[in-house]
Amino acid sequence: MLSGTVPSELDGMSMLTSLWLHYNNLVGDLSGLCSVIASPPTTTTTFVQADCFGEITCPCCECCCQGTSNCSCPFVIASQCNRRCGPRPPA
Repeated sequence: MLSGTVPSELDGMSMLTSLWLHYNNLVGDLSGLCSVIASPPTTTTTFVQADCFGEITCPCCECCCQGTSNCSCPFVIASQCNRRCGPRPPA
């Protein structure tokens, strides 16, 4: 189990394509990862799964995935979508 604040080093991982945050207690904002898919420009989607007990902030349905059709937020209701990011959709 992880705890504490979201590591600032995550913002420097420009080639990050998947981030899994299972059963942690992190507190912080992952919104910086939303720009990862545009810098450098690629067709890679960054999937973030925040199946957590902490306070993870990430607007997953808007910009953490390339297009809302590639994003699901099964852990919460739509109005709370920015609190949890969905897992990689089935292949």
